[in-house]
Amino acid sequence: MHVFSYRNLYNIMPGLKILTDEQLQPFAPMFGLIEQVMGFVPNSTKTMARNPALLQAFSQLGLEVMTKGTLPADLKYLVSHLSSRAAGCQYCQAHTIGLAERNGCSEEKLQAVWEFEQSDLFTEKEKAALRFGLASGSVPNLVTNDHFNDLRLYFTDDEILELGAIVSFYGFLNRWNDTFGTVMEKEAVDHGNYFLVDKGWSVGKHT
Repeated sequence: MHVFSYRNLYNIMPGLKILTDEQLQPFAPMFGLIEQVMGFVPNSTKTMARNPALLQAFSQLGLEVMTKGTLPADLKYLVSHLSSRAAGCQYCQAHTIGLAERNGCSEEKLQAVWEFEQSDLFTEKEKAALRFGLASGSVPNLVTNDHFNDLRLYFTDDEILELGAIVSFYGFLNRWNDTFGTVMEKEAVDHGNYFLVDKGWSVGKHT
């Protein structure tokens, strides 16, 4: 009988290998756009490229959700970070903390985001969004009417939809990267080690 052990999670090989540079060459224009947003090309897209139509649809969704709308980019990535934390995705936690920094979030706020409820660095508006991100990224989902009542003090319905789209987009990435054990890039590892390791984060299976 197979006995499941959580320790085995950190001793598995990636479920999908990254495609070679030659195989990825047709995607160079798309990867150029992704690199403009992130500063590097994530390995998740280099495995997703096995299905070009999926990669195209995913990239278009990411650009729509994360680069458009009215919410500040740094808040988008802080919400993404907390929803990824709730989902337990180490890969996405490292990516989102780095992207929040890249989009102007202060180091003080990045260091305090896991304790946002007790921090004076965050406005009540930001806290409402972060509560929603944490609750909606949880399994089972913990969103209640109180979250929406809280959000409507500060956000329009269109902005609330935007918050939901952000969490849902990263929900796909959380499952993708945890399922396939996507190898984490050096840039993301560096961000995780700098901002998150003292809070219990680790590279885990993504080595």
